[in-house]
Amino acid sequence: MIKCLQALSDKSSPDNFGGSAISHWWSKADISMMRSTTLLVLVALSWRVGFQQILSGVGPAKDNRITAQNTTLGRSRGTRRSDAAQSPLLVSERKVYLQSGRAYCLPCSVIRPGDVVTVIFWFRGESEDATLRDLILRHVYPDDGQSFAVDDRYKISPSHGLIIDPVYLNDTDRYWCKTVRESSSQFVEDYLDATVLGNIFPRESEASASNVSSFQRHEVDNTIECPILAKAPAQDEVTLYWSVYNETRRDLNIVSAKFSDGERHTFPKYGEVGNNRLAVEEFTKREERYCCHLFEVSSELRTGCVDMTWVAQANQQYPNISGCDMNRNTCASTLTFQQDCVAYECSVKSVYPKPALDWTFANCVDEGKPMFVQTASSTPLSADQTYDMISRLYIVEPQFEGACEFTCTANGDAVRDGTSKLTLAITRGSDNAATTSSSTLPLPIYTHCDCKWALVVFLAMLTTFLICLLTTWAILVFPRNRKFIQKHINELATFSCLQKHEEKAATGQDTDIENGKNAQLDSGFLTSDENLSENQQEMSPMLGDANVETGLKDATDEGSLCLVVREALDVLFTDSKNKWRPMGQFVTQSALHDDNGSGFQAIKDVMRGQDGGLFVIDARGLHWYDSNYTHHFTDLNQILDEESYCSVACYNASKLLLGLNRGKIVEFDVLTGQICNFCSVTPVGHAYVQLAGMCVDSLGFLFVGDRNGKAVSLFDESGRCITRMENIIEPVFSYAHACQEAQGLFVSSGTAVKKYNIVKSNTNSKIVPQVRFTIDQGSLGVENFYSGYVTVQENKLFIVNHLEVGECLQVLEHDVGKGTKEHSFIVKVPDLRGVRFLERDRMVVYTDDAIHLFERGDSSE
Repeated sequence: MIKCLQALSDKSSPDNFGGSAISHWWSKADISMMRSTTLLVLVALSWRVGFQQILSGVGPAKDNRITAQNTTLGRSRGTRRSDAAQSPLLVSERKVYLQSGRAYCLPCSVIRPGDVVTVIFWFRGESEDATLRDLILRHVYPDDGQSFAVDDRYKISPSHGLIIDPVYLNDTDRYWCKTVRESSSQFVEDYLDATVLGNIFPRESEASASNVSSFQRHEVDNTIECPILAKAPAQDEVTLYWSVYNETRRDLNIVSAKFSDGERHTFPKYGEVGNNRLAVEEFTKREERYCCHLFEVSSELRTGCVDMTWVAQANQQYPNISGCDMNRNTCASTLTFQQDCVAYECSVKSVYPKPALDWTFANCVDEGKPMFVQTASSTPLSADQTYDMISRLYIVEPQFEGACEFTCTANGDAVRDGTSKLTLAITRGSDNAATTSSSTLPLPIYTHCDCKWALVVFLAMLTTFLICLLTTWAILVFPRNRKFIQKHINELATFSCLQKHEEKAATGQDTDIENGKNAQLDSGFLTSDENLSENQQEMSPMLGDANVETGLKDATDEGSLCLVVREALDVLFTDSKNKWRPMGQFVTQSALHDDNGSGFQAIKDVMRGQDGGLFVIDARGLHWYDSNYTHHFTDLNQILDEESYCSVACYNASKLLLGLNRGKIVEFDVLTGQICNFCSVTPVGHAYVQLAGMCVDSLGFLFVGDRNGKAVSLFDESGRCITRMENIIEPVFSYAHACQEAQGLFVSSGTAVKKYNIVKSNTNSKIVPQVRFTIDQGSLGVENFYSGYVTVQENKLFIVNHLEVGECLQVLEHDVGKGTKEHSFIVKVPDLRGVRFLERDRMVVYTDDAIHLFERGDSSE
């Protein structure tokens, strides 16, 4: 009987495609009767020992109660207040926080308004396999005493949610809600990831925090305002946490919490001022990081952090020069004619942060200017975490005969008004006598000083700087190092032209011709000299003048054609088999008539459109070229509300799929500018989702790679997840290829490219973890292989190998069915970012700010 019930629940599960087939076996009345009978049997058997482990796949859930909980926040362990259970603190769509010691109600998202619920199950456990989770609560409607809970802390809410009262620290887990949907007689389920907070707040919230800096005197103002709350909210509107960063443990210690029910908790040395400010009665360090974490009703977590510097401001109004009167901002000193070295000391005491002390001179009379050296030092004072700053002035062999003014200037947040200065007027007496007055300073702090060491240090630093400057100049001026290219000449078949170039150099012929129009790569990439033989020109085909139409105006479109004819002499190829002819350069509408600019800034992604067009994403936004090469632009940052995307794929002729943080994927219509949710990738275990290698095949199936989880998920055209393959190579780029209903997935991990097969059955589709073939360093017979972009054009597989030389990449051409190598060539251009194939014989080469279009032709052309 139990096996029959399990079979029935499996067939009706939404995880199987065969759920809809039930209607072919029984009528709706039969289904309803069968479901009622099943429910009665479940309730009857639930009292039998061990039945719950048959339902959930494990033995009876262990009693999760613990004997002691040392928590500072929340209510005491013995209090029960299920009627006051609050909604969880929403972090994201499927992630919530719970405060230990309080009561919370986890909602059941699979129950829709108007649904009739007869039985509901709550499980906990992270496994996707339902048989590996723990059943913690079952509730039957109407409640006739047949309900079940493994712990008296678990109760069912009127809205079918799970009440946990109180919450313990070890309640962190994934919670599943499962029920039978009456309309379809199918089991449906969904989950929430709950993290229980103790005295530590998770640092993951800092990734999206709003950061500000503040400098305050603790004696004057010891309160910190939450930067994401412009005004103090009502007590029942928000839950607000305050935390401070602990450098020793590298975590955020909670120091205050205000809950939406008005309950407040603060730690010693901290207090609350209003509803959005934190009072710091005693700081631990002069520089601290405070974060406020805001939970609002029906809104996700927001975090704002303040990098606080507790300033210790100088008590003195001016810097102190040794021997000067602190009540005046100028003082005087007279030197004897025999003195050849003097020193003065300028200081600021008990300050934080460290101010900058600098000496300058002015108003020197008569001929000769003083030569001086200044040094700076600081002494930390551990008592109040401040510094004593000292700057010494050494005047070496003063040449002036009249007077000079030296000014010591202090700059910084610890100085009053940000800047203060004190001027020292120095007068040098004649060789006959030294004149002094009552208002002048006595002799300097060092009457006879040895300044030679300071001069030596100064000259040594100057010499080191000049050596570094000359070395940098030499690196920038002389040609780039070509050792990598020369090392791999015998390994790469595309370098046969280099061997001829070296033979020519050995015979004494001139191989150093370089000019703007006949560019030549010494390593053999390209040679375009008119005196070269016809045979050698075939081995290094020149990207010559191609007859391409600029089409300044498109007769079928209001916009201008943005594929213009420009010289592409800086794009170099080593393809002895084919000649790549330049067809033009893509530009934006605004740069159409600019002979040098393209209009692009920091290009991120380039994709082929399904209608033959091109999508380009750069720092400005999304550039879209239709099949007529007409330019369109969309401010993608405004559409995504400043949220950065992780991965992108072309869904159809006018729609893109953008992968965002936390595995969320949205659909963007470039024609209407509308954006909507498409699907979401479920994390593998505890690893957060890092999207990579998103692609769509010709049948409309979406493949999404997760680098952290080392998995690839398969979605259909409606955004429903069909299956997921785990424990594969870490995906960096992927390409899905469908041919005559046979689907293959090429996954590039950087060190290898593997092909996986996709097998369909009558009930589901699955990715078979069986490698069709592998392309790696060993199969290619090279020392270095780092794969990136992968594509299939007709029956050819193209793989990009990123070489160690930053301006070069290698394009490998393989048989798509066997994976055997057939051809390769190298592309070189300054600031090279990548290549993309529009068709088998049409390719774009893009840099940081330029996109060139090339067409393949025979080398004999």
